[in-house]
Amino acid sequence: MAHQERFPPRLDVFGDPLPPQALSRCGTLRLWHPPEEGRPPDSLEAVSFSPDSRRVVSASGCTARVWDLEDGRELLALSGHRDTVRALHYVSSTRIVTASRDDSVRLWDAESGAELCRWSLHGGGATCLALSPDKRTLLAGSWSANGFAVIDLMTQELLRWVCPEGEVGNTAFLVFSPDGSRVATVERTFDLSRLCILDVATWSLCWSAEDGGEYTPAWAAFSEDGRSVIRDVSTVGWRTLRRTFDTRTGALLAEAENPLNLPIPLSDGTSVRASSGQLEFLRDGEVVRGADLRVRSSDMKHGLVVSPDSRWALLTGGPATLALIELSSGRVLPARAHRDCVMQLTFSRDGKHLVSSSLDGSVRTWNCATGIQEACADLGRGSDHWWICLTRGRALQVRQYGDVFIRDVLAGTEVEPEIGHIPSRIAWSVDGTLLAHLDSWYGDQFAFVHDTRTGKLIRKVALRLENDRPCALSRDGRFLVTGARFQGRSSSYGFRLWDLEDGTVCFEQALPHDMGTLVFSPDERWLAFEEGPDALALLELKHPERRLRVELSARLSAFAFSEDGRFLATGDQEGRVQVWRVNGELLGVLEGHRALVNALAFSSDGALLASGGADTTVLLWPERAWLPGGR
Repeated sequence: MAHQERFPPRLDVFGDPLPPQALSRCGTLRLWHPPEEGRPPDSLEAVSFSPDSRRVVSASGCTARVWDLEDGRELLALSGHRDTVRALHYVSSTRIVTASRDDSVRLWDAESGAELCRWSLHGGGATCLALSPDKRTLLAGSWSANGFAVIDLMTQELLRWVCPEGEVGNTAFLVFSPDGSRVATVERTFDLSRLCILDVATWSLCWSAEDGGEYTPAWAAFSEDGRSVIRDVSTVGWRTLRRTFDTRTGALLAEAENPLNLPIPLSDGTSVRASSGQLEFLRDGEVVRGADLRVRSSDMKHGLVVSPDSRWALLTGGPATLALIELSSGRVLPARAHRDCVMQLTFSRDGKHLVSSSLDGSVRTWNCATGIQEACADLGRGSDHWWICLTRGRALQVRQYGDVFIRDVLAGTEVEPEIGHIPSRIAWSVDGTLLAHLDSWYGDQFAFVHDTRTGKLIRKVALRLENDRPCALSRDGRFLVTGARFQGRSSSYGFRLWDLEDGTVCFEQALPHDMGTLVFSPDERWLAFEEGPDALALLELKHPERRLRVELSARLSAFAFSEDGRFLATGDQEGRVQVWRVNGELLGVLEGHRALVNALAFSSDGALLASGGADTTVLLWPERAWLPGGR
């Protein structure tokens, strides 16, 4: 009771409960699927809108979840499948059907979450579903080469199996024609794919067309009038062809190279498609307006799904977050929240604001006390987090479009380094004032160190490298740590510590695994690195034979020093944060993330600790949460 009184329940800016010890939450867990059994968040496999466009059901891992579209709250979890849910549909306002690789198709009550019926596919697991226009018939494809099941949703009977003549592989895709008289299926193996058109009245094969299957999408679509069917095919040299067939005869009507995403018609006469990070609205085939999606391109592998009332659209695939788009404004919801893993964090110098970067391509500034977002900068989708550094309240980015620029994202300033070419891997100093990269120069290999504020080249040192990559740089630019693969040793992985004053190796460390993160402490007394899956080692730079070892109860995923070098925070794959003295004494355990912790940062005065996770949120912890007795 005393513990509850000391840390009374608090709500974040979205109205959701905070962990008892947390000060605030930046972002939200709404429209996000938590991982299962300690695994990283799975990709979204499928989504479906309710007929009234008020709810959406989505699947990630073995669970489907129902969400309220007005505020993004989770209303229901449909649990029971033993393997990944691959497809689902709202079959009515009160019924949802799901299909899983556990070899079952299940019917659920959309209000209570109760399972109403279950059908077994008897071999291989489910791959896809198709719902007839009248909502009476459900088709379920299977991984095994035995066609697909036909289910009557009114009687809840599995009526028959349909195995098209000459079947070549599993049924990877199914779709009804607009009038329900035809079904298109895509069968595929590793090297072969076949489009089939079947007559629903007799379930007989009308015609089929074969093509290469290795990179060919499992997809087909009927035209609005049902007279033609479209199919994308990958060919030699990564070329993509869109082929249009006559639905009745199978005659090839057209073939176009490098097709764009197929636009989805809206109720106002326009159509919409997702293309290269943009939402494009078209009328008569011409783009009339666009909107920035602020989501990664990998989130668009399944394309857009539009609600029945044309108010909302969803992007599926990628991380376990729904990218919900309001079509009238182009906004991605929930607003003021990351929609992918948080990768880096830094506090402003006064400790009042926090800056975060995410794989969603954005850098956001938050009020620490409230968790309210105050600014958002777009780095561009596909930004590699190795090119970004958040430190001392600054967000720095290296960009290369012909010329190379070191950009201060928040200040909007850029400097050009003296040596224009910078490879894809770089290392930043703890305070972000320096960056290092390795490159060849007229046949020799060098380490280059630049001042990020002026672009001035301050070191160019010849090194004897063996496919090393830069990992960490000391604040004064003297010491560089490179990840290496040692040849002819019991462990082929490890790192080297270089003294750039004379270009010599002053220490080498073999590791039982590939390189993780390495960090210099702010006072540059220690070099911290992952020594094992659940252990962090602190190497004393002046006396490398001296080291400390911090053991965790789960796999290490992030760590950071306090600015005075006295404390160390670690995050693990179970979403737990632990705070230690650098001598290895455990001070506190902070729990609140629903997925692994990717990023940690202390404020300059040590009064706050921020943790960012794969659950897309940042939690702010006051010093009393992890150091109850004071320093």
